[in-house]
Amino acid sequence: MNAKLRFRLLPIYRGLLLLALVPNCYPLSQNFLIEPNGSLPTSVPPGGSVTANFTVTNLTHSARNGYEVQGLPGTVTQVTSGGGACGDPINLSALASCNLELSITGAVHSGFAICKGSSCTTSSVPLSVTVENNSNFSYLASGTYNDSDLAFFPLLVQNKNGTVTYPSTIITNLPTNPTYSMPYLFATSCNANICISVGDDNSNGINPLVAFSGTGGDTWTYPIGGVGSWPTDFNPGSAGIFSAASCTTNLCIAGGTYTDLNTAFPHPFIAQYKSGSWTYPITAQNPPPNFDIFGRFNNVSCMDSTCIAVGTYQNISSIAFPLIAETTDGGTTWNYVVDNTTTLPSNYANHGEFFGASCFDTICIAGGTYEDQSFAASFPLLAQSISGGPWTYVIDDATGPAFPAIPDPFSLTRFNTTSCSASICIAAGTYFYDLTTTTQYALLAQSTNTGSLWTYAISTTAQQPSDFSQNAQFTSSGCTDNFCVAVGFYTNIDSNQLPMIAQTTDGGSTWSYAIDGTHGPQLPDYTSSAQFNTASCLNGFCMAAGSYMVGQATYPMYAQSNNGGSQWTYIVTDNALTLPSNFNNFGVFSGSGISGSSLMNKIKKALFKK
Repeated sequence: MNAKLRFRLLPIYRGLLLLALVPNCYPLSQNFLIEPNGSLPTSVPPGGSVTANFTVTNLTHSARNGYEVQGLPGTVTQVTSGGGACGDPINLSALASCNLELSITGAVHSGFAICKGSSCTTSSVPLSVTVENNSNFSYLASGTYNDSDLAFFPLLVQNKNGTVTYPSTIITNLPTNPTYSMPYLFATSCNANICISVGDDNSNGINPLVAFSGTGGDTWTYPIGGVGSWPTDFNPGSAGIFSAASCTTNLCIAGGTYTDLNTAFPHPFIAQYKSGSWTYPITAQNPPPNFDIFGRFNNVSCMDSTCIAVGTYQNISSIAFPLIAETTDGGTTWNYVVDNTTTLPSNYANHGEFFGASCFDTICIAGGTYEDQSFAASFPLLAQSISGGPWTYVIDDATGPAFPAIPDPFSLTRFNTTSCSASICIAAGTYFYDLTTTTQYALLAQSTNTGSLWTYAISTTAQQPSDFSQNAQFTSSGCTDNFCVAVGFYTNIDSNQLPMIAQTTDGGSTWSYAIDGTHGPQLPDYTSSAQFNTASCLNGFCMAAGSYMVGQATYPMYAQSNNGGSQWTYIVTDNALTLPSNFNNFGVFSGSGISGSSLMNKIKKALFKK
């Protein structure tokens, strides 16, 4: 080619190359910057929806009006409600920004642009979302049950590809004889195909117990539960319990309490699975500052290399303090980050305790309660840490949103559970209206902006189930993308205790009851005392499990939604075909987890983090 001609064509080649690198080949414009606001979804459940958020910034020093989103298929629609949302059309003053929220209900693999006529600006990152196939997942629920000889066994159900089974190795590999030990699996957690289920047995005392699966729940062994598997200073014949479990990539932890030989006091402790082996990073050898008498971890949560364990402990004056231990290096080191040496609420007196823990992306939260100096009221307590920074209290008596439902001071209020996703964090629990009433209400706070602002979404009488009478309480929760559930129980106007699931499918904009006395599927043969104890969510799928009574028998129950909350179905009930073959008259689920392709959340964070 002639050198002069090649020189003249060079700008054209460069322009064609640049257009080839821009999805959909929109004409280039420097009017806007369009970049992801938080993590972008990579999958959507069948029949459900997920949300993608982009920050649109006007880069010019003059207003830009009348621009529209172009290039997206019919599975994507723009959401124009909410504070700071981009309108349709998009109108922005000089250097201003708005949040472009896109609701995705099906597959999309496309770039998009904001255009006015031929003037277009393309997003810095395209959308790539597939419809999830729940056959990749195993739903697990754990607890205990008895047989006709009144021997108790660990209860663990697996729902895989729609087939309900009870893996035999959860019983055959027990380190103790279940006839005499009454094993109970309180909590279950999975990451990809690694799962743990934790609890205790009553063989010669109460002993901590951990079941492990590297096959997504198909087969199980017990690395902790036999003599020699506990901390060296564990006091056999006393008490040791794991009450919480959490797994992330290459790391699982179990949290609880045990009594040591030296002091004979219950201490908070953690068991940790890392690099193929189990260790105890927190025991009686490294207690919280000024520890004395008692301590425990009630809950744990892990995300990437960060894990937290939350609970309470007492000092020599029998004052109980909220407690958080944390690792930010994948379990190599653990530190106490909330204890009696750190800042407490201004009116703090006693009985501080965290019950809920959740970490996602850059935020970790812990929810619980504490007592003020009047000793007449307990207050909701919510602490959070952003990007590994210091822990601060965002809800207590003096901090956080005004409570719309009850008088001040609070009366017997606490958060039992917390959960976070890319779109929302929630803290849920219960409260009494005042000290003179026995009416107990369900309570739920939420943040839709990574902890910057918290509000109460469920608190008033009108926000309880429509047939509510009293005794409402959220016990557990789960979140995935913009789908969150809070589960528990309440008493209706006919004095029946019923299970309830409150859910949001739009990232907290609205809440409704998917299961209660008037919504969703009803329990077969129900007599009384129904409640959900546990919930888990993953990639658009959620499950909830607990128990209910039929006559004098207590049956385990579990329900799940495979389509982002559009429909719930009971999988385990009193139907004999859904129960262990030797089930007699008592069973309850207390823990749950979903195994499968949970690494998708990690991958999308790595690719699309701002």
